[in-house]
Amino acid sequence: MYINMVTLSTCNLNFLIYIRVWELKLNPVKKAGKDTAKSKPKSQPKRSDKKEDSLRDRILRECIQIVSEQGSGAINMREISRRLKISHTAPYKHFNSKEDVLSELGILGFKMFNETLEKNLCLPESKIALLDRFRQLKLNYEEFATKYPELYQIIFHTKLPDKEKYPELKEVSTKAFAILLNQVASMKAVGLIGEEDTFASSLVIYILMHGYMTLKNNSILEGLSNLFEYDQSIEDQMDRFLSRVILLKPESDSLSPP
Repeated sequence: MYINMVTLSTCNLNFLIYIRVWELKLNPVKKAGKDTAKSKPKSQPKRSDKKEDSLRDRILRECIQIVSEQGSGAINMREISRRLKISHTAPYKHFNSKEDVLSELGILGFKMFNETLEKNLCLPESKIALLDRFRQLKLNYEEFATKYPELYQIIFHTKLPDKEKYPELKEVSTKAFAILLNQVASMKAVGLIGEEDTFASSLVIYILMHGYMTLKNNSILEGLSNLFEYDQSIEDQMDRFLSRVILLKPESDSLSPP
């Protein structure tokens, strides 16, 4: 069952309400008439706690660098310790295993990916606005892959741990595809797409965008164009091909902006 645009907006509202409830639980509002003068000030984090938090961030940053240079297979606790010049046991204060590290990297990557995908995506009020939203979604995908190539490599080129063992990783990775699926389902609902299989259409778009950005990030597209003296815009051709794949209706012409 696909989520329509109104349902998605409602889910976001419920999420914000959920967060607000937890904020109130953590920071309860003082009741009128109560003497709050005797309330104890919040204890400040100990210096050692800040140091440990800093170490955890350093471990994750170093792992991103390792994946970028050598791939996920090169990640191990001893290598991390060696590169950071810390004891061999220090990483285990934050992560029990390599899988824990990869899960955390995957969560970080997918969260940033999802935030980028949803940037500037307004609730459309017309078919044209819905098509513009799709174009923006495509641009957002390209922005993330270009701006954060290391994280892009982690979430799409790294064998991440079993998501059934890491519920948060499963949740954020599922959301990434659900954003696209919701968009395609909405376009299908208003007659912009002729292809019957909404899931298959979304999956093909996901595959094409992934392959396109992987080749682009590695300068392979530019190299092939120069080698075969191809002087047309690859991006424009990609838009036209995507339009044909999902059977975009003639009234929309293509994904390329006018």
